[in-house]
Amino acid sequence: MSRPNMTGPQLFDWIGNNPHEWLFCAERLLTAARVIENRRDEIGDAALARGDHSPSHPDLNTIWIPQMLTAMAIECLVKGVLLRRGKTLAKDGKLVLDEDAKAHDLVALVERVGYPRFADARQALFRLTVIALSTARYPVPMHWTMRKPELKSGWGFHEDLSWSLVFSRQCDDVINWLRTELRK
Repeated sequence: MSRPNMTGPQLFDWIGNNPHEWLFCAERLLTAARVIENRRDEIGDAALARGDHSPSHPDLNTIWIPQMLTAMAIECLVKGVLLRRGKTLAKDGKLVLDEDAKAHDLVALVERVGYPRFADARQALFRLTVIALSTARYPVPMHWTMRKPELKSGWGFHEDLSWSLVFSRQCDDVINWLRTELRK
């Protein structure tokens, strides 16, 4: 689908209300997450192969960045699904977002679009939201009550947010379902 010959607020609204644009954005974010994760894994594997169990390569500082990008991609996919179902997200050259979208609350957003295995994914979505909003993005959350604080040297305001393969698979299932919904 080609973009119409528009400028300014009209073009903004057309792009912001086009589900395909949100899908393209999500795919770019997911690709970036995979690239960073693969690079980090290569460096970590090489360090372990050398017997270095505490590698200090700068790329290893990206530990939470793929999850943040994945969270952003899920938000884009949800917004695309909402658009596909008739919601308006852009009006008069501005994004018109409700409180769940402004808060980047993946639990509320994914529940809203009716993900059928929501109960299974709830904890993974919650952890992904916290990682995206404070562990990867800022050294502290928006408010101290969002997370149980524990100061760890060099890691900022932190709690155990271990990211397991189970959580990763649950988020992959959500992403695949959202892609399917968006392409209907």
